[in-house]
Amino acid sequence: MLDHNDEIAGTKVSEALEEWQRRKNAGIASERPSVEYKCDVCHDQGWLSNDLPLNDPEFGKLIQCDCQKVITEERISQLTRLSELPGLATAHTLDSFKVYPAVKPAYDAALELAEGTGIEWLTLLGGYDCGKTHLAHAVANHWINRGRMVKFQVAPYLLEELRRAYRKDAPMDHEDRLDSLVRCPLLIIDDLGMEKATDWALEQLDMIVDKRYSEGRPLMVTTNKSMSELPPRIASRLQRAQKSRVLEMGAPEFRLRGER
Repeated sequence: MLDHNDEIAGTKVSEALEEWQRRKNAGIASERPSVEYKCDVCHDQGWLSNDLPLNDPEFGKLIQCDCQKVITEERISQLTRLSELPGLATAHTLDSFKVYPAVKPAYDAALELAEGTGIEWLTLLGGYDCGKTHLAHAVANHWINRGRMVKFQVAPYLLEELRRAYRKDAPMDHEDRLDSLVRCPLLIIDDLGMEKATDWALEQLDMIVDKRYSEGRPLMVTTNKSMSELPPRIASRLQRAQKSRVLEMGAPEFRLRGER
């Protein structure tokens, strides 16, 4: 199933083919329409399949087309909109984060995830206003500014959006919404544990975390709960995922230092 970014990239092609089919049914088209692509290599899809033998372990793995490596203001704007970051989050960068000894391990880990140099799953624990969300925003902004797709979700609102997706008038149905959270290159879940703990909520979060775990997709989580307070299965995945790290931020609240 295509994610939201794939759908945007393929809209022009789909519309052209639909028009061709209508013309064909009307008896006024004898051949497929010619479509003008910005990229003649991937036909504006953004991704290519590896040309490898069937028995190669990398067969079928998607690789990014070179056209996606050209980072423009338009692309950054599109990625920012699709990320669902809150408006004020753009000011939160790794450079603007105040690095104190108690938060330096978390900062270093966030930088590693942002650069893609090792860590792929990062869980930050800590009380309110200790810098967890700032680092989550900063990692998201870093990915976007390098032309990469990311989804930022606050746990309670993530679940509310999934509930709304059941409605007939929802812009994206529940299955597609869930799939977009599972398939995006990086998912960031802020304030895990703040949601109302119902069986349905646990099931949704468990599906997202478990699917990303099984498919090896990067994940960042922030929470003010301890690992023992999180659902056991989710806590296990956060600690056992390949290249994962769980860190507690021991800094006092920023507001108490007048640096919020």
